[in-house]
Amino acid sequence: MGLAASSKFVVQMVNLAGTIWKNNGVVVTTFSLSDFWFLPVRGGPLGIGMSDPQVLYDAAADRFYASIIDTFDVNRVNFAVTATNDPTGTWFIYRVIANCNPATPYSNCSPASSNTLPDQPYIGYSSDKFLIAVNDFDITTGLFIGAQYWILNKAEMLSGCTAPTSCPQGRNIDAVTNVVTTTNNHWAIRPAQGLSPTPTAFMAENCLTIVGASLTNACTPPPPNTPPPITNGGINVFTITGTPPSTTTVTIKTVTVAKMLFPGRADQPGNAATLGTNDALRMQSVVWRNNVLWTASHEGCTPTGDVASRTCARLDQISTPLSPPGPVTLASQDFDLGFLGAYVFYPALSTDSSNNLVLLYGHSSLSLFPDLEVTGQLATMAPTTLGQASVLISGTAADLSGRWGDYFWAATDPATPNTFWVSGEYRTVSLFQGWSTRVGEISFQ
Repeated sequence: MGLAASSKFVVQMVNLAGTIWKNNGVVVTTFSLSDFWFLPVRGGPLGIGMSDPQVLYDAAADRFYASIIDTFDVNRVNFAVTATNDPTGTWFIYRVIANCNPATPYSNCSPASSNTLPDQPYIGYSSDKFLIAVNDFDITTGLFIGAQYWILNKAEMLSGCTAPTSCPQGRNIDAVTNVVTTTNNHWAIRPAQGLSPTPTAFMAENCLTIVGASLTNACTPPPPNTPPPITNGGINVFTITGTPPSTTTVTIKTVTVAKMLFPGRADQPGNAATLGTNDALRMQSVVWRNNVLWTASHEGCTPTGDVASRTCARLDQISTPLSPPGPVTLASQDFDLGFLGAYVFYPALSTDSSNNLVLLYGHSSLSLFPDLEVTGQLATMAPTTLGQASVLISGTAADLSGRWGDYFWAATDPATPNTFWVSGEYRTVSLFQGWSTRVGEISFQ
């Protein structure tokens, strides 16, 4: 799902449907994503027309963004921006195509491109750039091809691209060589939402090693970094300067953090180890504001007093700009949220102009159906601490589908200090498609 909030509207897109509320909770409209994106609900090689929607709000531009995989045509990410600050009005819709050389017209992409699925696209932005990042997979073999991202000219995109030149202009590149290649050693790169003004854009990923079809938590940073100590892990931070079509530079540096462990399945009442928390070590949420990058990841940890590994939320705070060339030192904050005998999954975070942090997550155990909880860290609090959590909504049924979503979301309210909007998944029935979402407005006192 995606979630976005302006001073007037809250917008959510989930699977095949979207809803727009006034920010007082009154529903304005509910609509089909098939109608919104001009895509069929069913069809194409994968049998579905679209997947993995997201929606963001850019306060500086006063516009909403959205994206989705076009799984009907397989290899496309469609993305859109509102023509004004009203999400019930006109949207400009664009597309990028996976695994297609940037020097090649889209109509002449190779057969390999038409067989490439750009999985789980994440979007982000800075003052002048719009970012899309995906993991490319071969739909025939199911094998991972490599990470890919696009850097686009935001001003052109906002204009509706009425200029005679190709628009929005950008760079269509992988994470290593600045051209599309068949493989690279990056996994789940996440663009950051630039919540305060800067032309510099940021992305981040957990530093992992891919060997063949295997993903390990051994951190092998890209050159010119020196690998961190073997006992440690890392976060690769991508710093992007320049605006397409002018020269655009991507610098990757590795921040040393505690080594992340693969999460397992979570317990539910009467159904031990049946909740599929998925998305091992994929970074779930990234925001940048006031020279601070916050990331939330899903990993395995052993909570204090426990004797078993549980699924946990890893939170990392990284100060920017990063140090000169060479290895970057430890993150400013690097800690887990976990509970004795219980499980945490799908953390989503955001920050406000005072650098207060909100964190939404799912929580379950053998005595707790999956619920939604929210906590935070005020800027005045001690590092690596969080406030007492509040329950956004309690689940009352187990999930037996084997898959518990992909990601939850958090967004900052741009009009009200210390206020955030959050949304995630819960259940009141165990039917396969019987899950629900809850949107909440959270204010820190």
